Amino acid sequence: MKREVCFRLFILLSALNLPLYLIARSPLKKGAFIYQNDTLRYQYHLPKDDGTKKPVILWLHGKGERERDNEKPFANGLPAIYDSIRMNEAYDCFLLVPQCNADGFWSFYDKTLPRFIQSKEAPPIQKLLLAWIDDWFNKHFT
Repeated sequence: MKREVCFRLFILLSALNLPLYLIARSPLKKGAFIYQNDTLRYQYHLPKDDGTKKPVILWLHGKGERERDNEKPFANGLPAIYDSIRMNEAYDCFLLVPQCNADGFWSFYDKTLPRFIQSKEAPPIQKLLLAWIDDWFNKHFT
């Protein structure tokens, strides 16, 4: 009996420690952008169309939210930002949340070097990101 109670308590506590992206689904709209045989998954929020100018927030997630699961970027910090946008009209904005591929980095990074280096050639994920931003703005602002 004591063993069964401990086991059930363990299961309950384990379930409470699940990452947020496994428990709560992102309320943001989802999409995919294809450019030169590569796909950029993204989520977005559009502000209310009241004729006023709105800021754009481009949320570039950390290393742990990469991969193909488009819910992962919503796991860390983004829910609080989205709730602020949704609950307070003064914070209404365009929220763009692209997702980096599992093998990519938002910046050029070579772990064999002691620091970041500047490169004249952008990494493929940056080219994809810039093409998506251009496409996004052309669709929504022209």
